Amino acid sequence: MRVLLTYGFDPINGSVQNKSLLKQKSVKNVVRKLLHQVVKLSSVPIDPSLPPPVIKKPTPKLKPPPPPPRKRVGRDDIVMKKGDCLCFKWDFMNFAKNSLCLQSDAKRPKRQLLPGEWECPECNFLNYRRNMACFHCDCKRPPDEYIENNMQEKKLMPGILILMTMSRMLLLLNMQIQ
Repeated sequence: MRVLLTYGFDPINGSVQNKSLLKQKSVKNVVRKLLHQVVKLSSVPIDPSLPPPVIKKPTPKLKPPPPPPRKRVGRDDIVMKKGDCLCFKWDFMNFAKNSLCLQSDAKRPKRQLLPGEWECPECNFLNYRRNMACFHCDCKRPPDEYIENNMQEKKLMPGILILMTMSRMLLLLNMQIQ
């Protein structure tokens, strides 16, 4: 419809006739016929038995995939330190302080901890096994198998020592009797 109206309207003069196009009779005739058909079809009532027009909602825009990793000057040459990790999606190096990958927003993989080491549940600080509270935020150490096993061994130690000394004494007594 816009195309038809642009042929029939001259924007410079503001008149309804585009005189440069009127010189071309074939264009003039085609535009007249098309406008006549538009007017004719617009006067015909819509058939009520036809289904109503369906309006399609635009598809939701997905978050575009992150751009491929680009080489950063000086950054790719840095040696990885304890706690640093590589993103499993983009092979991008993240420092230990980053909880999400800076390139793909993926969560960092779980750290490989030595026996007894623990991560603070509040600030994710990596603590040594001797720390009973977080060195960074003073949060209490969560219970884990390492601590529980050590506590059980310490509880069992006095009983084991008594049994061992008693068995030695019995052996000595048996030797003396024979």
